[in-house]
Amino acid sequence: MRERDYDVKKKKLIENLAWAAFVLLIGIILLVPGDTPEGTWYLFIGLILVCMNIGKYILGVPISTLTLGGGLVLSIAGLTDYAGLDLSLGPIVLIIIALLIAIRTIHSYQGK
Repeated sequence: MRERDYDVKKKKLIENLAWAAFVLLIGIILLVPGDTPEGTWYLFIGLILVCMNIGKYILGVPISTLTLGGGLVLSIAGLTDYAGLDLSLGPIVLIIIALLIAIRTIHSYQGK
């Protein structure tokens, strides 16, 4: 088995587990009577995306900068809603983009 095929299988495994977590989240939230607190969706979807990328990293599969950044933004948005803070997401998105660019640059430099 070629290494590329092995990575594709690992990637598919992690992505399928993330989808299962997402569908499970929907089911749990729909079972809870009444309204869910503000930010619940943002927080948990963000955590699913971040955990998916952590799983990829642990298994040696390349992570997705888009889903990692999106997961961080959604998690921060959910946390600020829970905390009752009124933060503008624009500056937070810019900070996360800058951090992801820096991390990717450092990672690619170390690989050479």
